[in-house]
Amino acid sequence: MISTNNGTSKLISPVTLSSIGVSRSHANVLQMVGKDSIDLLHRISTNSLLDMQSNSAKFTILTTEKGRIVDLILVQKIGSAEALVYVSPGQASKIKAWIEKFIIMDDVQVTEVSAIYSMVTVLFSKGYSSNDLDRPDSFDGISLICLADPFWKTKHAYRVCGRKEHVERYLLGFPSITELTAESYDELRILEGIPVHGKELNEQFNPLEAGLSSFISFSKGCYVGQEVIARIDTYKKLQKSLYGFFVNSSERYDLVSDSKIYLREQIVGVVTSQRYSEMFQKGVALGLLDSDIQESEFELQVGGLARCKIQRREIPSRTEAA
Repeated sequence: MISTNNGTSKLISPVTLSSIGVSRSHANVLQMVGKDSIDLLHRISTNSLLDMQSNSAKFTILTTEKGRIVDLILVQKIGSAEALVYVSPGQASKIKAWIEKFIIMDDVQVTEVSAIYSMVTVLFSKGYSSNDLDRPDSFDGISLICLADPFWKTKHAYRVCGRKEHVERYLLGFPSITELTAESYDELRILEGIPVHGKELNEQFNPLEAGLSSFISFSKGCYVGQEVIARIDTYKKLQKSLYGFFVNSSERYDLVSDSKIYLREQIVGVVTSQRYSEMFQKGVALGLLDSDIQESEFELQVGGLARCKIQRREIPSRTEAA
């Protein structure tokens, strides 16, 4: 839990989120040291990183030779010969090995520093503006990156990255802050259409299918998986797209990830994330649907041979009352 200035703390649900909420991503962190660190990441990931300034951060995607997602990462350039790489929870060893297999003559050393650094997501709803983010950053001795989070559309959201003790001190500078439960954050994430590793972000899908085109440079030249991704974009061969869904029932169906989506007995997609929403009193879900499907009503496998009705919805959904 996070303590406020008066020493209290509380949990909060998405329905009542109205000031500042914080969610801990539990991201793993890698430190890359050596003059070729940023250049190497530029060569093996989708975004253009060579123009990064010191103390800036940028999202990019690691992909396989087939253009499938390995992980969405956040790269923080510390200086000319150092970078921090924020990777998905539990993925430090895998991503460290992935990066190291491309090191040949490069001046790069990779070390896990998850015990030292952390990243949190700060959500603003009512009564705050982005200017409020700057105030605690003036504390002496604090060095942080506060990056506008591009995934959130209905709220002001920022990723705050840095040494763990700096992040905690920073958060204490707000007059009111609450910690979202994992369940509450997951509901908000699904309603916003935000993909996460192990659900929408995995080696079954490519970045375009998962809605990550804004983190791809189509002009930078070669990177791992570039030819496949460029071909999909050039020839408009996108096979699947990410959508949100409502389960048209107030019953708490036991939905599972990878439940198949049916249209007239044909499998046309798969659900990747799901949660029962107290806000809407029905299930909400994310999934990938065949791109040529125009219909909005489907059936979803909910266990064994049972199915329920689901409806495609726009993402992001409105997640707070007017």
